[in-house]
Amino acid sequence: MQWDEEKKVYGVICYCSRTLSNAERNWPPVQIELGAIIFALRQFKPFIFMSRIELHTDHKPLAFLLKKAETHQHLARWLVELQNYNIKIVHIAGKQNTLADALSRIPHEDLTPEEVDKISELEDIAEFPVCLAIESKPRVVHEVFALTLSLRSIEGEMHQVDIRNEQMEDPEASILIEFLKTGNFPNDITEGEKDEYATLAKDLCLESGVLYHHYKDHKPRIYIPISLRAMIFDSFHTTKLGGGHMDFGKTFRKCKKYFWPRMHSDIVTWYKQCITCQLRHFPILHIELRCACHQ
Repeated sequence: MQWDEEKKVYGVICYCSRTLSNAERNWPPVQIELGAIIFALRQFKPFIFMSRIELHTDHKPLAFLLKKAETHQHLARWLVELQNYNIKIVHIAGKQNTLADALSRIPHEDLTPEEVDKISELEDIAEFPVCLAIESKPRVVHEVFALTLSLRSIEGEMHQVDIRNEQMEDPEASILIEFLKTGNFPNDITEGEKDEYATLAKDLCLESGVLYHHYKDHKPRIYIPISLRAMIFDSFHTTKLGGGHMDFGKTFRKCKKYFWPRMHSDIVTWYKQCITCQLRHFPILHIELRCACHQ
């Protein structure tokens, strides 16, 4: 809505809505309310970005969310996105918000239960400078591009990594690159290893000297060398801004922006080794200790 200075009223410009997915219906109320705000901001970003925004809500905790020094990790990523806007959250009484309540309760008669099951959960857009940004920069006159990965460590430090150099120094990627260039393997690997590398190389290609995985109609994905795999997992799972200790499925889907062999088993291993996640799933039981009676 936009404020009309002459009539001193709000005028509706556009509506937007969507049904909650099955997973979202299990969220706590504050996460659902903040998720609705993020969804609306993304829908209307071309029109409201760089403008002053006043958001009215009858969910009082949202009015204090931006003022809190610490918040739950599931909300922290959205709060980072919220800081891109000049937004002020104002609490109003529920009885003054009847129109919004009525609109939000209109059933979607066109949606079947099967279609509701297919609704995807609100995704995180925490891939600005937070983690894993890919930049193409000129390096020298005779080279086209030098791809650089910007990775954020658990401590929050940014690391600039030359992916081409990392691949050339990697014991697996360097063999694949040489095979794609010359069709030959090193003499110090077994015939079984040669067969494995040849099978893997069928879905690989070289672009500007960088190794990519290209499968059917999927978008090419950078081949990640061994030295960077754990750091990418941490960027998408452990860091406060880009990760937030999301579940295995979400972490795996984020990591699949890139490629390396045995990615699934690696992420399963690292996820099971994450102490924070394991304590959340298996909380410590407080057992009452009874003192032995002395005769």
